[in-house]
This record gives sequence, structure tokens and C-alpha cells, in this order.
Amino acid sequence: MAVPGLNDAYEAGMAAFHAGRYEEAVTHLAPIADGASPRAMLARFYAGQAHLRLGMQRFRERHYAVAARHFRRAAEANPVAGGLCRYLASCYVAVGRHDLAAGELSRALEDDPDDTETLIRAALVAWKRGRSDDARTILQQALRRHPDEPELLFQLATIESGAERYEEAIELLRRCLESQPDHARAHMRLAHCLGVTGRVGEAYAHLQHAQRLEPNDALVAFQLSLLAGLQGEAAAGARSWREPVVLDVHDRRAMDRLATIVREEPEFVEAFLTLPETQVDGDVFSMLLAALQRAIEKHPEYADLRHQCSRVLTRLGRLSEAVGESERALTINPRYINALIQLAQLYQATCREEEAAVRLERAVAFGADYPDVHYMLGRLYQSRGSIDKARAAYERALQLNGGFAAARQALDSLAA
Repeated sequence: MAVPGLNDAYEAGMAAFHAGRYEEAVTHLAPIADGASPRAMLARFYAGQAHLRLGMQRFRERHYAVAARHFRRAAEANPVAGGLCRYLASCYVAVGRHDLAAGELSRALEDDPDDTETLIRAALVAWKRGRSDDARTILQQALRRHPDEPELLFQLATIESGAERYEEAIELLRRCLESQPDHARAHMRLAHCLGVTGRVGEAYAHLQHAQRLEPNDALVAFQLSLLAGLQGEAAAGARSWREPVVLDVHDRRAMDRLATIVREEPEFVEAFLTLPETQVDGDVFSMLLAALQRAIEKHPEYADLRHQCSRVLTRLGRLSEAVGESERALTINPRYINALIQLAQLYQATCREEEAAVRLERAVAFGADYPDVHYMLGRLYQSRGSIDKARAAYERALQLNGGFAAARQALDSLAA
């Protein structure tokens, strides 16, 4: 059930964020950011985005300690360091949900002992179980076969740095970046190793590179602000930030995960559609639309994906495209009641009232004996001058819901 006070805070916070009033956005959004509801998740994400932008502002002003506080809060709000797509995917998919179990990993390695992705997962499973020597051995053996594989180098470097073998980790990370210069996590890990071994200037340069590659990673920004505080004026010439992004629809892995979610969990999109309209709807629903379209590419025969796509397009104000998706959903499943009702509403909104009435009549015939559907039919009949049909529709709405005030008022207007 919607809570008016929370919705008011959500709408005010989103309006402030959209207008660039980030302090105000945090004030409204932070108190409603706890929980797993779509409103709470979005409040948390945009509060984090506001903190990230405030941190950048304070950093440019050389208030490094204040910047660090904002960056830390941004990192806490968005620990996956991505845009909205990656963030939402992480909220809905438990960490490790799709990982192979240890036994399955062993069987997979028997089938393909050179599969680097499976080798890395096997090493991580061993490491998480406290068997760091086993993890190191798995990765070292893999590197003998694939000496220039960036992810193998990075994962082994992570294990080495965790064991405080920083020089070994630095060498591995430099090799990783030679193979893949845009490996943001390698730049960040290398900066850490360089920093703890006293090479602060070089560490700072790698953190800057990581920030340009991952502009939403507030942890990188946090570390930059700490180092800048240590360097003082030496950091003055290094205040160039790549601006954070909200929409990350080009993050293929995150989009694939989100597409899986919208296909497997229909309530995911429905929950967002219940939110009040705000100035950030374009970002939120453009992202959901991209996920739905990717899911449809893989499963064009799923009528429910077409229907949800129509509803999201409607929220974005793209009515003609929404009509097309509803029509395609009904081509797949002509008895899809919710799609019939959605299409009727779209036809009514685009001045195709006769076609709207036909779709609602079909919906009723297929079982949509609902008060609001009969009321909608009554309004359509009345607008076309079919008074007897309108009266019958209003009466049926009142039979189903005696307290339906709009239907009672409409019926009384006919009697008058």
C-alpha cells in the first residue's frame, strides 16, 4: 500500500536531484532509502548519486575531507559501483545465485580444464572457504597455460595482495594492464598496492585512470580524496573527473541479468509501474524498456513481455509504440485479459473509441467481470450515444461494487 508521506518525500527528492539540488535531494531521499521496495531502492540509488556529485563538487573546491565523507556514503548506497541497470540487477539477484556449486565446478573442469572462467570460479570458491593456497595453485597452473589472460592475472594479484605480498601483486597487475589497459579493478588494486608501499603519486595516477573507466565507483573517488588530502597542492592539477552516469544500458552483463529478471519475475516491472510519476521517469523506465526489449529479443513468443513493454512505453508517453506491443501480445495470446484492457485504454487515449469498446467486450467475455472494466465500457458507450448499453454497464459495475462512487454518479447522470 502506498504511503502518502513517503511518496511525497520520494517525489520531492527526485525533483531536487533532477534540478541539481543535491543537498536537498539527500535530505528527502536518505530517510526513505531503507528496504527492498522499488521506491526505497531508487531513493537509495539517487541519494548515492547525489552524494557522488556533491563529493566531486567538494573535491574541486579542495575540501578533501568533506568530499571523502560524501564519497563514502555514495559507496555505501551503491556498492556495485554501476549505473541504474547494474544497481537494480544486484538488488534483485543474490550474490552467487547463478554460481556453480563446488561439485559442479569440478565436473566442469573435467569437461574443459582450460576454461578460464570456470577456473576462476573454482579458485574463488577455494579462497572463500579459507583455502588460499589451493586458490593460488589453481590460478598459477591456469596462468602457465594462459600467461596473458588479464582476469587470471588480476585474481591471482588479489590473492597475493590479500596476503600482503604486494610486490608480487604489483608485478601481476602490471602484466594484467599490459594485456587489458581498461581493466578498472586492476588499476584500483594496483593503486592500493602502490599506496601501501609508499608510491603515492603513482597510486594516485592509477586511481584517476580507474575513475575515468568507472565513473560511478564512489570507492575509487573516496580513495582519491584521501590521497589528495595527503598530497595537498600536488593534487591541484588532478581534479578532472569523468561525470557519473545514471543509465548504463551498454553494460551488457548487467543488461543480461536484468533481462533475465524481467522475464522470470513479472512482478519486478509491475512494482515500478506503481510508483508516482517523477522527473526521473525517463531514466528509470528507459532502463526497464531496454531490459524488456533484450528479453523479447531472446523470447519473442512471450506475450507477457510484450504486455509489460506496452505498459512501460505508455509510462514514457510513447503511445503509438505501446499500441503495437499490445497488439503483438494479443496476436500471441488473443485471450490475454490484461493486454485487452491495456489496448482498450490506449485506443481510448488515441481517439479510437469503437475499437476500445470491442477490446473491453472481449475482455469481459473472457472473464474480466470487473467493476472498473464495466465502468470504462459504460463511459465508452455513453460517449457514442449508446445509452442503454451504458446504463447496463454502470449497473453491472455497481452490482459488483456497491460503493463505486464514479459508477453511481454516471448512472445518476443518465437518469437526469
